[in-house]
Amino acid sequence: MTRHELTLANTLGLDIANKQHAFGIAEAIIAVAGRESAFVDFVIKEKDSIQFQSKIEKLDTLVRKFSNEVSPKIKAMASSFAVKLSEKVKATRNVVESENGRFANVFVEGERYFTTKELNALASIGVSTIGIIEMSRRNTLKEAIEASYVNATKKLSAKKASKQITDIARAVRVTVQEFPANRT
Repeated sequence: MTRHELTLANTLGLDIANKQHAFGIAEAIIAVAGRESAFVDFVIKEKDSIQFQSKIEKLDTLVRKFSNEVSPKIKAMASSFAVKLSEKVKATRNVVESENGRFANVFVEGERYFTTKELNALASIGVSTIGIIEMSRRNTLKEAIEASYVNATKKLSAKKASKQITDIARAVRVTVQEFPANRT
């Protein structure tokens, strides 16, 4: 078991020799892959705020609650990116609109004005160029970019977690085999 798994077991009073508890801990670690330390800190702070009959139900609820929260660091990065991108759109929207063009076709001194990351962020909003220009005029583009950035970050975390499932599942099987079930 990893340091994070052991800390979770100790914090919530879970028995690592119990197959159900070991599996629950492994599932929790898979669900928060890449953010294990933050999750452990979250569990330590929030464990007394949730009352359930079983410890596994408490762990599952804490995982769901943690997964639905967005870290302040991600929010700050999303906000910073959104402000810069919405300002770039604001600066070029009249040119793009008058030429019936696209943001990808905007060049300044022979160089593309928008990066690939910025163009992908605009595309992920799911509206046309005209829609993006209109959102910019209504001052709603920044919020749309932030939401898109946060969703993309969550999807990336989920993708990383799914890649780790096989390795963690193997580790759980080994751990369960090492510790006989409690038979009292």
